[in-house]
Amino acid sequence: MACRKLVTESRLSSAGSTTHRHGSNPPPIKNLSFELLSKIFLECLPETGFPTPSTKVAPMLLSRICSHWRFVAMRTPQLWAGIDLDDHWEEDALHTSCPTHDYLKDAMAAEEWSTRAGLCLLSYRLWYTNPHFTIGMQNVLKVILSHHGRWRHITCYLPPSAWIEVFYADVWSDAPHLQYLKIVGADSVGSAGVIEVPNPGSPKIHSLFLNQCDLWLAFADTGAPLLRKVVVDNNSELTLDDCWSFLRHCPNLEVFAAYCESREPLTPTSPTTHGKILEAGCLKKLHLEVKFADSSQLLDRFHAPALETLELADYHTGGGPGPPSGYPQLARFLSKSNARLTSMNIDLDMTDDEFLDSFYHTPALTSLELHNQWRFLSTDVMDSLIMRPMYPQKHVLPSLEHIAFTGVDPWMYESIEKIVQSRWGGSAGAGLSTTMGDEMSGGWERRLRSVHLHGSDSELPSRVALRPMIMACIEEGLEVIEEPRRQSPFSAYLFSARL
Repeated sequence: MACRKLVTESRLSSAGSTTHRHGSNPPPIKNLSFELLSKIFLECLPETGFPTPSTKVAPMLLSRICSHWRFVAMRTPQLWAGIDLDDHWEEDALHTSCPTHDYLKDAMAAEEWSTRAGLCLLSYRLWYTNPHFTIGMQNVLKVILSHHGRWRHITCYLPPSAWIEVFYADVWSDAPHLQYLKIVGADSVGSAGVIEVPNPGSPKIHSLFLNQCDLWLAFADTGAPLLRKVVVDNNSELTLDDCWSFLRHCPNLEVFAAYCESREPLTPTSPTTHGKILEAGCLKKLHLEVKFADSSQLLDRFHAPALETLELADYHTGGGPGPPSGYPQLARFLSKSNARLTSMNIDLDMTDDEFLDSFYHTPALTSLELHNQWRFLSTDVMDSLIMRPMYPQKHVLPSLEHIAFTGVDPWMYESIEKIVQSRWGGSAGAGLSTTMGDEMSGGWERRLRSVHLHGSDSELPSRVALRPMIMACIEEGLEVIEEPRRQSPFSAYLFSARL
């Protein structure tokens, strides 16, 4: 960052203080124009997120170096247009039985920064994990809510009781410049919390993130053409009808991620469904995790020709012993979408043929993740990923660079080893690896670069990397990561963090 190259006045004056006192040229830093120094200061802000009101980082640090820098910093309103206020309550609770935070200081900082920002729109990240809604928090909220007409970006994590006050404050109907809204922790708001799509008071919102929020969603027939990113996680009220409404009412939606825990099926006679196939023409990334309802009903209602990333999990069949229930809708969806998918992560109760059919419809995949916690995978599915010299015309997913498996059991070790052998290109990155035997030799292109394995045990990782052929590939440069079982292999929240 540019600020690492800046020097303080004391260092500058030590190099040329004598000549400066005798009336010659001032230090070089003072020869920079206001505009140039202002641009340098802006480069000192965090690359992601917003600055904190700490005197150890920009912009507060810049205003404390010398009078000239303070003059420039105080007259560069963009420096003060965003602020990150975090009480670090959970972190402090690990070290003291009674963590404290100066919320009054936060309130004063929020007010002061809004003044210094001049006419700029304001961005806030307010992350208060203290479960008690204190008077100090209330003061911070009052300051931020009072500037709702200038909001550009709002990210908030608050205790539930605080959210009730936020939603009863009539600010959402008048936030005309708000573009980004992320709400976390509003899980006890009840009927007080309603998110309108689109929101007449915030017509410019293009990104909406709701996590741990039992909020009601109200969709207007006018549509929401500006909404491009929607992530809804841990909302027990979210139904498949809501998911369908987002897809239908947001024609320019590029990213949609949802965790659907409701048992309500997609209702064919619902006003939100019209029995026709919808083209989600702008959708590029789709993450859908459905716990109790049948997600295939939704998948049959639309296609996405621009889709690049698909993450789909459906647990309504419950898994367990016995034959798979089947999920032919995935292959149908991929076929009618005819998209050039590059990343796919699926946890579905599919037959072996349905897995293969889905693979054949995604020839451009570079990343694949499959799950076995519910015993959805079989030896035939695993072995289908092995590239064999006798049948090069039948190779599936030839462009894979990254493969991940969760719920790895010992019976999968041999298949994984053969998959790696057949797809690892050696230290040169192409051609035959020195580890390959005759069975895996062949002239096909090998692009595999990394393998990520989560074991079936919550404490111990799998032991695939100890197999001799895998160890040889690792020595040549293959990345193999082994970890214990993941509690939640699917997460809309983590998916959104990677955007």
